[in-house]
Amino acid sequence: MHGLSEQAFSGSEGAPSASGPDAAMRAEGPWSATGRGVLAIVLVVAGAFLMGVGRGERSDREPLARDAPVLVLDLNDAPEEVLSALPGVGPSLVRRIVAERRTRPFASVADFRRRTPGVGPATLARLAPHLRVRSHAFNEPNRLARAD
Repeated sequence: MHGLSEQAFSGSEGAPSASGPDAAMRAEGPWSATGRGVLAIVLVVAGAFLMGVGRGERSDREPLARDAPVLVLDLNDAPEEVLSALPGVGPSLVRRIVAERRTRPFASVADFRRRTPGVGPATLARLAPHLRVRSHAFNEPNRLARAD
């Protein structure tokens, strides 16, 4: 058995003799040694150039998504599904926000912080750029009736 495996991997017995120009072509491929060397150098230089071009346009300190729009929501009008799109807002906080605004609309972002359990300074700092509170004074039926 040992002799069979050596024979299979050595390729010396039972294989046709390869000699002549065709054998050299198969060993080297269509490129000569000089051509392969030139091609390797061209590829290395092109790769280095492309890496340099990509780094020259952007500083590593700049955020990648600096042109992305900021999501800004009205706390009193935003649907529950949209509230959950805010950073760090999960289902339980969404339920607390909705429960508080059903009680009465938020008057301001500070009112939101004061009335909503679980919203502390860190949460407010993360959410504040995304929140606004529109005045609902003209949406209440009693105030509209008095304005007439």
